Amino acid sequence: MLINYNVIVINSKVSYFCTLVIGNFTCLLYNISFPMDELKHKSQFNMDAANFLIEKNLYASSVHCSYYSCIQLAKHVLLNKLGITEQILKQNYTKPIGSHNIIREAIIKELKSRTNDRFKITQFNSKFGIVKQLREESDYHEVVIDSKKATDSVKHSTFINEILKTI
Repeated sequence: MLINYNVIVINSKVSYFCTLVIGNFTCLLYNISFPMDELKHKSQFNMDAANFLIEKNLYASSVHCSYYSCIQLAKHVLLNKLGITEQILKQNYTKPIGSHNIIREAIIKELKSRTNDRFKITQFNSKFGIVKQLREESDYHEVVIDSKKATDSVKHSTFINEILKTI
């Protein structure tokens, strides 16, 4: 008699299962599956960090965190709620536009399929662009990131994440 415990990941879900093996006979004792939510958790951690960093006057780092909060939640939605794999993303979006823009375009495509509210989609896209631009300024350019830019980034990122949570 042998008892096996296994953990596998299929379609972004973690499955734990236990089998009992007696001779040539195998019996599944239990199987528990649940979605992987690490990106969702990281997204919230980054938003919390963005707010904390603003309190500490660390504005550039705050912008970085609020932007990645959006990217991580968007990727979580694509992988875990919509079942879109990394491979499918790369196949459907073949232009050399970068992984963050691929994620953004995939979410916009999904929003367009779910709602006729063009204003909401336009706002989502616009705010995503603003936050991305602020993050690029923050990470790569010789510009001052002040309190206003950091709080704007958090405000826009919060708006983006609220829309993502509706998908």
